[in-house]
Amino acid sequence: MADHPVMHRGVFLWALLLSDAGTAASSSYSRQSIDNPLDYWSQSYIPLIPSIHPPTTHDHGDLIQVWLKLPPGGKIDVQWLEDQQRHTLVYPEGTRADRVEYFFVGNTVPNLVDYALFGTGQLEEQNWTVADVRGTTLVEGRQWFHVYRPAGSEPHAKLIGWRWPRDNEAAKQKATQALIDHASTTKSALAAKPLDKSGLQALRRLNDCAACHQQNQPRIRLGNEERSVDRATDTMGFVVPNAVLRDECIIADHRTEDLNLEDEFVDVYCADGGEATLRQDKGREWFTCRDGSAPRGRRDVAAGLKSGHPYTQSVCDSRQALWSNMTHRAR
Repeated sequence: MADHPVMHRGVFLWALLLSDAGTAASSSYSRQSIDNPLDYWSQSYIPLIPSIHPPTTHDHGDLIQVWLKLPPGGKIDVQWLEDQQRHTLVYPEGTRADRVEYFFVGNTVPNLVDYALFGTGQLEEQNWTVADVRGTTLVEGRQWFHVYRPAGSEPHAKLIGWRWPRDNEAAKQKATQALIDHASTTKSALAAKPLDKSGLQALRRLNDCAACHQQNQPRIRLGNEERSVDRATDTMGFVVPNAVLRDECIIADHRTEDLNLEDEFVDVYCADGGEATLRQDKGREWFTCRDGSAPRGRRDVAAGLKSGHPYTQSVCDSRQALWSNMTHRAR
């Protein structure tokens, strides 16, 4: 078959497009590292302690901590969303937030119902090793995601990470594949071997940060009666800052142990005002509501402070830190 000039041009253009896509991904995707994660966040980040406990494992050996870092002089503002009839938080240029998952490596099992904060003597940071980090940074009006994993299974190992812009799918795919390649050959925190196939599949799903953290997402509706469960997000797609500022929030159930059951200052209830029912099955426990709504928790902050409850005090400390870094309009 004779060569055809149109076919040659088509092949050339297709190759050029592929080359441009690869170049765009490479220029936007980058490898990162944190050499000493032991006190990396507690030195300069604001700890965000939500009023309602996130779930953990039965032995309280799994801790999720969200950290927020604002640029010098940067203030959190608000914006009115007319279509949702609510305010949303607006963050200054240079804001960074990290969701850090820790595994306990100490000798005495901690009481996460009462204590939840590093850097105040409540929890000893050397007793917790980083297992996973997911976060984002606002740079020149563009949101960049990043993920970190330990370089080895030993406690406080160096962290290896990858960074990509929210709006670049090719860069996200490249970063995700690098993450999977690392996790498939490297032991994760305290693990005897690298992640298996199911673990790698879960890790790949979790790396779709933009899908989970939609910006200015309205309240999610559940059930035929469309009851609100208040999972609205802000301009960065965050949920936790609102969970810090509010006394109540929905009860999450993605871990086996619900600490809110053990916290005397948290009341768990349903949309119809009735009590939530605790269900237990195959080692898991979670709250349900007969009316089909998502169970909610409400912290009695005044009572907690009066009794000197450390966790409640940590919630208020987080609120004070946010308030101190807000514009007058946001306050």
